[in-house]
Amino acid sequence: TPQRITGFDGKKISAIAACGYHSLALAADGSVYACGNNNCGQLGLGAVGNQNTPQRIPDFDGKKIIAIAAGCSHSFALAADGSVYAWGRGAYGQLGLGPGAVGNQNTPVELSFKFPSLKQLRDRLPLLNYLKPESEAAIPWEVDPKNLILTSKDKTGGLSDPDLSWLKP
Repeated sequence: TPQRITGFDGKKISAIAACGYHSLALAADGSVYACGNNNCGQLGLGAVGNQNTPQRIPDFDGKKIIAIAAGCSHSFALAADGSVYAWGRGAYGQLGLGPGAVGNQNTPVELSFKFPSLKQLRDRLPLLNYLKPESEAAIPWEVDPKNLILTSKDKTGGLSDPDLSWLKP
């Protein structure tokens, strides 16, 4: 039987993400909560150890998070200013922290690039439908325009800094 989840400090939850054995919840005010398995730091709380109730991720205090994603043992957040944060298991480069940056991260780490604003993406993504196949090779990202998701084409599984200069006004 479904149960009502409490522990969000009375905040309205606007999005949830879950994968593997952990869950994330995004509050309307931009704060992020996490619960579940935390053997790799995927809850972003600073220490490992499972959490049976939602815990606010303190590293996002003062930041406006607008999107969250949960991988098997890692997590991501996108801030309103375009900053991308990753945490959790990073054994295979899945956190996108750059060459040689493998290992777990127990707290969110800001990636070295920023995505354009959602408005910039919405304004420019339709143009991607008209790219010729030969020009697509220059963009190291696959784009899902419906969901505004960018994913790496890097065969090693790691993320490289994308050149998003073509998206700027």
